[in-house]
Amino acid sequence: MNNQLPPPSLPQPQPAYEEAELSLKDIYYILRRNVKIISISTIVILFLSVINTLLTVPVYESTAMIMVEEPSQSMAVFDLGFDSEMNLLNNEMEILKSRTLAESAVEHLWNS
Repeated sequence: MNNQLPPPSLPQPQPAYEEAELSLKDIYYILRRNVKIISISTIVILFLSVINTLLTVPVYESTAMIMVEEPSQSMAVFDLGFDSEMNLLNNEMEILKSRTLAESAVEHLWNS
């Protein structure tokens, strides 16, 4: 008769610690016990962020100009187009002014 023993089973590792579950009551008592630290931290962080917001100088500022083109209308017999040419000329002058202003601002910032 052939007597065979079953293979030895490896022992299962036991956890080094057992995780305790926290109930809502436990969380409430932990928060209540540390309410001074939580309140002081919140107030200090809020105060520092308000001070930082008030003292920080804005870095970027932008302006924009919109050029509105008038839709072309049917030409009247006596319309020589001087009015529309004046509008186009005024628009072009404004664009050139803003470009010149932008270049002088960049030059001023570059040299400062």
